[in-house]
Amino acid sequence: MSGLGEVIYVDGNDYHPALLKDLKKGDFFVRKAGAKRVYTRGDYERGSRMYSCNDYTDWNREIFLRGDTIVFVDFTY
Repeated sequence: MSGLGEVIYVDGNDYHPALLKDLKKGDFFVRKAGAKRVYTRGDYERGSRMYSCNDYTDWNREIFLRGDTIVFVDFTY
């Protein structure tokens, strides 16, 4: 997606680093290469200046991350 670094290979899967702000709403990502929890990027919250991100398997779990957070995308889920 962007040239943030090298592709990381974990368990036969490749993870590409990207900035959270560069993802589109609804895109899947993990916070660390090889992580089990998969999140989707949500809306930008202007008050906190962070993006809401929901756990794909548990929609009651929501985290807020800054736009300059490096996440990993383009993996096989």
